[in-house]
Amino acid sequence: MYGRLRGSPGSGRPIAWWGVGAVAVVLGGLGLAALPTAAYAIPGGVCNGTISNQTFQYGVVVNPGATCTLDNDSVRGFVNVYGVLNITNNFSITGSLIDRPGGQLFIQASVISVGGNLRIDNAAAFSFSASPGSTVNGDFNIVGLSSPDSSLTVDGTTIDGSLNLIYDNVGSIQLGGNTVDGNINCHADLVNPTNGGIPNTVKGREEGQCANLG
Repeated sequence: MYGRLRGSPGSGRPIAWWGVGAVAVVLGGLGLAALPTAAYAIPGGVCNGTISNQTFQYGVVVNPGATCTLDNDSVRGFVNVYGVLNITNNFSITGSLIDRPGGQLFIQASVISVGGNLRIDNAAAFSFSASPGSTVNGDFNIVGLSSPDSSLTVDGTTIDGSLNLIYDNVGSIQLGGNTVDGNINCHADLVNPTNGGIPNTVKGREEGQCANLG
């Protein structure tokens, strides 16, 4: 079993656990037989393990010390990352995806769709390797990322809001081939971003260290 979704022992509330290949449900101490996950949507909750080909009905949290892999999943809600989250293959979320202080978020998806904001908030690590055609319907904010030995690349993504990089301590930053409906704003980053020779399409302003990336 990989995570407790709702309720707790002794609380009188239902307890549901997710695992690989099956979901076990316990109601008031009565255990029901494991059922194939393919037929059910997961309610949502705490993730610690690998979850594949599922739809989460509510938000997902990755706690400190936990490692979660979402493989070809969708979330109808939010995701908060305090531990380690790996996103692989296609991924969609209706709400915001937030890498919290000390969290580590690694996106290695074919196509990612974020209905809210994608926010990296003083995180310990972040990488973004989504395929062209990925979308962020809100703002894409990378603030206070401290990973001096890593490179940060955001390419080929459509961002309906603004793209903001502020106080980031990384080895290199490349922002190329993105379509940004708002502004590109970069201030106090350790290195100056480049576009890798692929101009961005920016409907708003190009500000600070991100000036002339169009």
